[in-house]
Amino acid sequence: KTLEFIKDVGDRIVETIEKLEDNKLRQTVRELENATKLYQFENFFIRVEKIRQQKGIPKSLLTFDEFARLLTSYGEDINTSWRVVRDLLLFRIYEKLHDRLIKAQTSESESEEEEEIYEGDEE
Repeated sequence: KTLEFIKDVGDRIVETIEKLEDNKLRQTVRELENATKLYQFENFFIRVEKIRQQKGIPKSLLTFDEFARLLTSYGEDINTSWRVVRDLLLFRIYEKLHDRLIKAQTSESESEEEEEIYEGDEE
């Protein structure tokens, strides 16, 4: 039951961030990857909710009760922390957006290489 809830939240995150351009998609995933403090984890959800509003996605990312459940009580099914929830969400995102993330990473690497070449020309 708890795992299904986390999976559903992951799907809602994917529904939101897949509407972003590749560089913004990668940046948003990186924000979750780099969340090492609880407030950073919480801020990620606020940011994704703002994206949902900007993109006109009809339903909110989480209700108040769902957000509180996600942050405070993980149910009887698993004994875990918010970090495990973060990692489960990341794996769901990786699963659903695997090909797109590879494409975004490849584009990002190519842009960085082009910048290095261009900066080398300035010297």
